Amino acid sequence: MFEKELAMLERSKGFETEDMFDDFEKALELILAYKDPKCIPFLLQYLSDDTDYPEMMYQIIHSVESFPLEDDLKGMFKVLTQIYKKAPNFTKTLVYRILNEKNALKKFREMIEKDEAKAQAIKPVLTAIAQDSEKHTDICNEILLKIGR
Repeated sequence: MFEKELAMLERSKGFETEDMFDDFEKALELILAYKDPKCIPFLLQYLSDDTDYPEMMYQIIHSVESFPLEDDLKGMFKVLTQIYKKAPNFTKTLVYRILNEKNALKKFREMIEKDEAKAQAIKPVLTAIAQDSEKHTDICNEILLKIGR
């Protein structure tokens, strides 16, 4: 459905020229126009901590967050393990944003408490956040205890 636009993202992800920035943004725009949550896992795979352009990574995050919450979370869980390996900081950013928003946190907890695979996938991320952020230590540890460390 959005293969052409994903190919455009792939070609422009290096951000080596001004045109590549423009093409990346245009591809994101075109993908979002489909309003198809199936694109979420594909978009998240473009997150990279090894970038000189974090603003482009935030554009991906904001694009994903433009979908309904449940779709956003489902899409994230589909690729969580992969994106955490290559972009641990941006993955933690995604999870911080969930932890900081009441409705998102409630839905997130429901999802991981009902699904062992999701619980296992999120454990390393929550453990890292608990160690990195004093503000989030208690909530992360509470969730980790609930899902069984």
